[in-house]
Amino acid sequence: MGSNEAAGAVIRIRNFAHPISVARKILEEIPHLMLSGKGAEIFARLMGFKEKSPDEQHANTDNREIEKLPEDYREFVRKYSKLLAEQRIFSTFGAVAINSKGHIVARASTGGMSYAFPGRVGDTPVIGAGTFASRSAGASATGLGEGILRVGVTRKLVELVEGGQVVQEACD
Repeated sequence: MGSNEAAGAVIRIRNFAHPISVARKILEEIPHLMLSGKGAEIFARLMGFKEKSPDEQHANTDNREIEKLPEDYREFVRKYSKLLAEQRIFSTFGAVAINSKGHIVARASTGGMSYAFPGRVGDTPVIGAGTFASRSAGASATGLGEGILRVGVTRKLVELVEGGQVVQEACD
């Protein structure tokens, strides 16, 4: 989601290492906002994205990023990453960024929820729930997706900031 309220999202895409990049291609290349499952996977293949098994995705973690962290934090990150890979735990990643021109973007990706009923869709791909950005602010949420979906928490947070509330107060 970007400052101009353009958006792209994927749901239930498997075996692609960078689903956020696939979502961005949706934003750039087609008039649809969101693709799901097999359709998202077909689109990713058509756009030239390479498939990777979950094992390959974890095995190819770029350690150069870890090396940029403070020394005392590196070991924690290595142990945590190893634990996640061994236990097949997939977590949510979210980010908000602003570029040199002042454009704000929000992104999110998740491996899903353990023991979820087949077909469950969480907050991450839903614009205004798991991620949202405007010209004034951006937000990306993590946590129990059902609650985030019910409230539309990221859109509400951005609206509070646009209304003049301090970011920390809006989050609280």
